Amino acid sequence: MTRKGQFKIQQMTFMIAAVFIFFILAGMFVFSIQLRNLRKTADQIEQNKAIGISQYLVESPEFACASGSYCIDTDKMIVLMNRTAYKKFWPVAYIKVFKVYPNATGACTLNNYPNCGSYDVFDSGFQSTSSTSSFVALCRKTKEESVKTICELGKIIIGYKIKG
Repeated sequence: MTRKGQFKIQQMTFMIAAVFIFFILAGMFVFSIQLRNLRKTADQIEQNKAIGISQYLVESPEFACASGSYCIDTDKMIVLMNRTAYKKFWPVAYIKVFKVYPNATGACTLNNYPNCGSYDVFDSGFQSTSSTSSFVALCRKTKEESVKTICELGKIIIGYKIKG
């Protein structure tokens, strides 16, 4: 073989290697874009699941008032707070309810109920979360002269796990 022939073979080898490396880099770029879109889709699915769960929870027997729809019975909710039996029942990161009107402050416990403003119903301890919320009626029964239902405006916040 001549030097010119060896040079042509070497040149062809480098070109084939360069084209091969280019296609590997292009493939990795396309793969990273697809993976990012997959994470966004997974987060969107988690958000939609949280919205559906918030609608279900408000109407579920564990939370629902006997008197109306989209109403949370705070008497039931104060009993449900931090129950570990519901850990696998609610596939969310956390459930919190805040009293919006009339304005009240402080976390609710059995000792200060109903003079409180926030209920930490459930917390899985998962750190990477986002949330969705909805306004609800917070109702409770009181007995003054007769049994009365008192309703206030509240906001339920459902935290969901994010992947990205």
